[in-house]
Amino acid sequence: MTTPGCPVRRLEPFSAEFTADPYPTLARVREEGPVVYDDSLDMFVVSRYDDIDSILMDPQTFSSGNVVRPVCPVGEEAREILANFHLDPVLANSDPPRHPRMRRVTAKRLTPRRMHMLESEIRARAEQLVDAMLALPVADFAAEVAFPLPAYTGLVLLGYPSEDFEQLKAWSRNRVQLNWGRADPALQAEIARNLVAHWEYTSRVVMDRYDNPQDDLISEVVQSHREDPEGLTLNEVITLIFTITTAAHESTTNAMLNALRVLLEHPDQYALLARDPSLVPNAVEETLRYVGSVISWRRQTTAATQVAGVDIPAGSQVLMLFGAANRDPAHFAEPQRFDVTRDNASQHFTFGRGTHYCLGAALARIQLQVVLDLLVRRAPSLQLAPQEIEFMPNLSHRGPLRLLVRTSAPA
Repeated sequence: MTTPGCPVRRLEPFSAEFTADPYPTLARVREEGPVVYDDSLDMFVVSRYDDIDSILMDPQTFSSGNVVRPVCPVGEEAREILANFHLDPVLANSDPPRHPRMRRVTAKRLTPRRMHMLESEIRARAEQLVDAMLALPVADFAAEVAFPLPAYTGLVLLGYPSEDFEQLKAWSRNRVQLNWGRADPALQAEIARNLVAHWEYTSRVVMDRYDNPQDDLISEVVQSHREDPEGLTLNEVITLIFTITTAAHESTTNAMLNALRVLLEHPDQYALLARDPSLVPNAVEETLRYVGSVISWRRQTTAATQVAGVDIPAGSQVLMLFGAANRDPAHFAEPQRFDVTRDNASQHFTFGRGTHYCLGAALARIQLQVVLDLLVRRAPSLQLAPQEIEFMPNLSHRGPLRLLVRTSAPA
């Protein structure tokens, strides 16, 4: 295509520099102009708060159909494995009229009453995990708490048998690299095999609930199909459950890791929470703003349009830099300052906005608040251990692969 009427810049999102710390690049892109074009990604890149807000609130012009489409080409072996693997668009990657229909099926089951009932179970499980971690002089917060708690919460909510939890978590591992990363062909094939195995397992569970309903979310979604087979097909039921299984915990794990890391990197803020745990809910919002678990998201234009005066043709890929907008000085005062008392911290884009606002946001907040509250009360002197923090190279999802913490002061 011809060069668009905006600056051309390559983000290089898979580079070591970007993976280690994307925020300097995100700030430079935002300062260069409201819209830049990345010719290597073939995407129009939008970085300012108000422009992203407008895009998110206009699903007619900016389709979600591309959000889980692989950023990089899929190799031949992985394509062959996935040849008969068909996911219906259901939530993140669907548009009206399908999206409101799919969202209603799920949203009416994630009720405040159910969230309240689940909170006590989350706290009990979190207490066990945190106490076990604090018994170790140095521990990996990812392995001890941030991975098992969200996975356990999501899988319990859905109603999977506990003996299958480890297998389900294993199937989800590395999946981000297929859709948003640049995995080599061998890893793509491994991920593809896991996807197919997980899909076949989900199909079996759904059919079992069809014949033997239980008191769980899977059975309730199956019941929606029984009541209206045309309104919600069986393949859509399987796709919904399959999608939620991973979405229920992956981003929450990253958010939890990011939150503790940034708090321990700002010991004055962690100490403030230890003195006044009532600040924890707002601290959660500030961590989601400052180091969000989703730093970018995609859309595709359904018609020729403009963003900030820049012409964008129909069918164009649009990349919204949530990480840049969450630190936009036009919306957040002193945006580079991490402040758990910030009064508008909750206005971040980490959970999206509008019709595609994250359905699991309330559940994620509960888990983050419970864990941070436990930590600041039980381990007010918690510190980061010496380490090199690593991240998985990809375009959108961000969280440390592990996070070593020192639970007691060194001798």
